[in-house]
Amino acid sequence: MALSFSIHDPDADGYEPHMRPVTEEHDVMVEAIAARDADRAEALVHGHIGLFRKRIAAYLERDVTSAIVIARS
Repeated sequence: MALSFSIHDPDADGYEPHMRPVTEEHDVMVEAIAARDADRAEALVHGHIGLFRKRIAAYLERDVTSAIVIARS
């Protein structure tokens, strides 16, 4: 969740809609583990990790330097 905190302002409108499904996914994974349903837990974890990878890739692909102006003296 550290990445989520670094790219989403907790006070911003998009934060809650982003975090709600993430925490719900965590809850479902924990339930599968508690029920000792290894196949379901594994499938859920793989899906969750796939989404995380997509978010990491999108974060790394952001253009954060285009707004930087280097002034010449």
